[in-house]
Amino acid sequence: MTEAAMTGAATFDGALFIDGALRPGSGARLAVRNPATGAIIGHIAAATPGEIDAAVAAARRAFPGWAAQVPKARAAALHRLGDLIAADATAMARLMTSEQGKPVNEARGEILKLAEACHFYAEEATRVMGEIVPNDAPGFQSLVAREPIGVVGAITPWNYPAELVGWKLCASLAAGCTIVIKPAELTPFTALAIAAKTAEAGIPAGVVNVLTGKGAVVGQALVEHPDVDKIAFTGSSEVGLHIQRSCPRIKRLSLELGGNCPLIVTASADIAAAVKGAARRSFRNCGQICIAINRIYAARPVYDEFVERLGRAVLGDPEKGRRRRMRSPLPTGSRTRPPTSGRWPRRNRWPRRARIFRTRSAAGRASSRAAIRRRGRPMPPAISSARPCWPTAPTRCW
Repeated sequence: MTEAAMTGAATFDGALFIDGALRPGSGARLAVRNPATGAIIGHIAAATPGEIDAAVAAARRAFPGWAAQVPKARAAALHRLGDLIAADATAMARLMTSEQGKPVNEARGEILKLAEACHFYAEEATRVMGEIVPNDAPGFQSLVAREPIGVVGAITPWNYPAELVGWKLCASLAAGCTIVIKPAELTPFTALAIAAKTAEAGIPAGVVNVLTGKGAVVGQALVEHPDVDKIAFTGSSEVGLHIQRSCPRIKRLSLELGGNCPLIVTASADIAAAVKGAARRSFRNCGQICIAINRIYAARPVYDEFVERLGRAVLGDPEKGRRRRMRSPLPTGSRTRPPTSGRWPRRNRWPRRARIFRTRSAAGRASSRAAIRRRGRPMPPAISSARPCWPTAPTRCW
């Protein structure tokens, strides 16, 4: 049995989700690879202009009826969706791991958080309230009512392919909006699996749609589409700025852009707690998180102790026979995994991992460079053909 069949990727191969159903896409095929092995697990169809128009038109048709439903009915639909996702969390996690690369236990945790988001926004659906504002003349009052915006275009990244789709999808549906989702081309199948669950939950056709393809083509088409009323985007600051500048008319935007997350270790810090937090927050999801720690400032009195203990926490303690192992992310005990994409930002040659800076005077200069790096050990065959990436923490960078 192929990996695509085992993980469920074959179900969504070359598919789009438009007007309540999966349909074969007619556009060019783009390969989707398992980042742990480099193997092709399936293909996506690059949505054509006609398919983009069809998805937006389906969302537009579904909008009046969905917006007219009482909030309790929309809440019930989201609760059903959350229950279905939680019940199928293991299978959806294996699908996510096959295309995104995170350990399957982390993927399952993300799927369960998606289910929680469904329930959270279901409760919020019943709390979209207006206001009564006193007027400046006696006998009059002004009523402020909140109405759904319309069709939302959601463009999501690959580092959290379930949660970041879910936040946009659930918030939109709770408010009475319909949505067209463009997931990252690296991790499209998780979004298609979520869309299939919306149909199973009885959410009306056209309320949720998923288009696949390159962001510069399909995502940009949603930005420019006259029938898309709002764009919700998570990704880089550069692309967010481009979206803002390229909107052909005034359009509501929600832009969740790049993060910058330093850690400061003071002389009086709890070193054990600092090491535990630094190791977890720097290397989880292979550091591919907007809030991942990307540099650490350690005070001089605790610097050497902190670096030594962080190195052991990240790489293991060879003196005690404990080493961090790089292996396939599918076994439930896996902790370290390959990065989803080998295309690291130019502004940060090191993938988003801990940088440890020795604090000095106000001038802030550091001396020689060193690095805690894993060297000389062969890659396990299961991931040798992909993107090997040992946890690394350069020290005294400048």
